[in-house]
Formats: sequence, structure tokens, C-alpha cells
Amino acid sequence: IAGRYGLLINIEKTKYMFYNIPRPVNSDERVFVNGKALEQVNDFKYLGSYIASTSRDINVRKGLAWKALQSLDDFWKSDMSKKIKTKIFRTAVEPVLLYGAETWTLKKADIRALDGVYTRMLRRVYGISWKSHTPNSVLYGNIPPVTDTIRTRRLRFAGHVYRLQDQPAQQLLFWQPSYGRRYQGRPHKTFPDVLQEDTGLELDEIRLLMSDRDKWREALTRNSFHSTNGST
Repeated sequence: IAGRYGLLINIEKTKYMFYNIPRPVNSDERVFVNGKALEQVNDFKYLGSYIASTSRDINVRKGLAWKALQSLDDFWKSDMSKKIKTKIFRTAVEPVLLYGAETWTLKKADIRALDGVYTRMLRRVYGISWKSHTPNSVLYGNIPPVTDTIRTRRLRFAGHVYRLQDQPAQQLLFWQPSYGRRYQGRPHKTFPDVLQEDTGLELDEIRLLMSDRDKWREALTRNSFHSTNGST
């Protein structure tokens, strides 16, 4: 039907994936367009980010951020002040590393990897060798840990999305997978799981706080979230 209005599907570039449902074994259950089977994938890139794997997306962002950092070596090796180098780094390199970070569901290994790469990048920027044993409190100064920055951006993004009433993104914000059986091993961390970890609140309490823009913004500014029943 879409073809009648000039919306044609490029079969060579179109792929599909299954998420939260079993992958079919029978070839008859595959997706066909005009009699041609589309390629099935486990992940895909959309608007610069990978959809199914946060860890894969982080690895890509790390590589791109290092490339951006190395392209500015002349600045890092110059006699510019630390303040200026910090501004350049946080303006030109940090956004490359954190592109799409608002949607990441971070595991402990991801957090360690991000904090580690951010520290190594700062050492490169300031020309401080790891052999100097400079403590992170001195290295970072007033810069917050990168995972704290991600947390703040994620909560700000989630609050904004939640207040977009009757929009698909708002309806998906607290979506929890429920189809099929639970497989062995640790379950995948969902976005609602991360929001609970970020705030220490139950989902109903998060929704209530998000609905009030001023209270949500105040909680973000003060980095303090309080239970709606009066407990902390």
C-alpha cells in the first residue's frame, strides 16, 4: 500500500530483528517482501546508536571519542591553561563519548569501563602520566565522574519524555518485557530498573515525581530523591 504513495522499501538495505520473543527456526516464519527474504540481525544501528546492545554501543563510542581526542593532540601538547583544555575536551570529545548515553542501561562492567576510559582521556588531555600516581581527586578537579554525568542526563531525559503525554516514547518509558519464558542466567537490565537504581524510588513514586516538572528538576539539581510517603 505504501508503494502507491511513493514510499518504497529498499529490500537490499532493509533488515529485521527479534526482541524479547523467540527467534523462529522454520524458514517459513521469516520476513519476506515481494517474495524475497529479508536479512535477520541481532542488532542494528539507528541514528548513530546500536539498539540491542548497550555494551556494543559503548565500545563504538569509546573508539570514536579516542579518535576525536587524538585529532586534537596539538591542543593537549600546547601551553594552554588547564581550564581551556578542560573546556575543549568537554565540548569536543565528551559529547562524542556520551552520544545517546541517556538511553543506556549500564552494567557494573560498563560503568568501570566508562570511568576508566574517561580517566585515561583526562590524563592524555593534561599530559599526566599514570606513573605519577596523581589521585583522581586532583585529576578531575570540579569535573564529575562520567557515570554521574550520564545518570543526570538520563534522569533529565526520562522526566522530559514522561511529560510528553500521548506520545509513543512516553508510553514506552516504563515498558517491561513480559513475553516468553525466563532464560537461565541474570536477566537483562531494563530502563525502569536503571531509573530505580538512579533514584532509589519505586516506579509509582518515580512517575509521581516526574509529573511535577519543578519537583523533578529540584531533585535533579540537589541530587536527592525522596519517597513520596515521607521516607528517604
